[in-house]
Amino acid sequence: MSSFVESKMANLVNSQGAEYVEYNKRQLSRIYPAGGRVDSSNYNPQNAWNAGCQIVALNYQTDSEPMHVNQGKFRTNGRAGYILKPAILRDPSVKFNPLSKTEIPGVEKVAISIKVMSGQQLPKPAGGTKGEGFIME
Repeated sequence: MSSFVESKMANLVNSQGAEYVEYNKRQLSRIYPAGGRVDSSNYNPQNAWNAGCQIVALNYQTDSEPMHVNQGKFRTNGRAGYILKPAILRDPSVKFNPLSKTEIPGVEKVAISIKVMSGQQLPKPAGGTKGEGFIME
């Protein structure tokens, strides 16, 4: 097992992304927050997961967007703490670069449609009137 501080992982992903993915197919990688995070803030764990890193440590005492991303990912398995990596991050015959913008073979695109039902504390539109009520456009 190898341990990498978050900045080292980011450098490896940015400079040698495909090679780092191949490394993570053969070795365990543990990523941990930088020691300078005295405020217990967190980095985005998605970048480490995209490179196939297996153990991505976060500061759990901090309720933040990176923690929400982490919690959302592990909700898919009932929060058991383990999710099997996609085949593209396990199969030695498949080459993958986490920074590539091209389509991933064997993965279908998904279209997502979002309908906003309500909102709060929205600014009034230009020329709008003051007072209570709905903002309709």
